[in-house]
Amino acid sequence: NPTLALYFLDNYQIDCAYPRDILDDNLAMDRNRIEYIARLPHGQELVTKALDPNEPLLIEQLAKRFGVQDMLTAT
Repeated sequence: NPTLALYFLDNYQIDCAYPRDILDDNLAMDRNRIEYIARLPHGQELVTKALDPNEPLLIEQLAKRFGVQDMLTAT
């Protein structure tokens, strides 16, 4: 994310130290959403696969917008 990179570099240039808060809270993972997905049928398996560093996910095209219904009916 260019905004976060510039934020980091600006703070580092001024203070010669890493910024206190490296990640914008608005961009942080939403734990509740991950827990919700994990509770769906086969959700735990999906979350485990998504976090497997040996076999990273391949996403051919990012969706610009999606809702809960899209997640429930995805194949």
